[in-house]
Amino acid sequence: MPQSEHQLVQLARDSRDNLSHVPYSGFRVGAAVSTPDRAYYGGNVEFAGRFGIHAEQMAVAKALADGVRHIDTIAVSCSDEGGHVPCGMCLHCLSEYNSDMLILVDDGEGWEYTSLNEEMPNAWSGSNR
Repeated sequence: MPQSEHQLVQLARDSRDNLSHVPYSGFRVGAAVSTPDRAYYGGNVEFAGRFGIHAEQMAVAKALADGVRHIDTIAVSCSDEGGHVPCGMCLHCLSEYNSDMLILVDDGEGWEYTSLNEEMPNAWSGSNR
C-alpha cells in the first residue's frame, strides 16, 4: 500500500534516528522510498576508513531485493537543520528507477518538494543509452 507523504517523511525520520550508524561523522541520514505497493527505508552506515552506505542506497537496495523496478517518491531526513537533497551519486542511482521521481526533503518542521529532474536534469540512465 503506498504511503502518504507524511508517513514517508516520518519513516525517513525514524530511519535516521534508529537505523543510522555514524560513529565518525555523527551525520545521520534516513531515507524512505515509496513504490506502487509499499515503502522501503534505510539509514546511513559508516565503516572504519571513512566509507559507508548512504541511506538512499540502502532503501533502494531493499526495494530491489524485493523485485521493485519503479520508485515513485523518496523522502530524505538529515540530522542537521534545513534538510538536504540526496548527493549526486544517490541522484544517479535513483534516476535508474524513475526520472520523474518526487523528492521530499525533511526540513525539521515539514518537508519541501523537489524532483529528480529538477535536481539532476538530463541525468544519464539506462533508459537513454
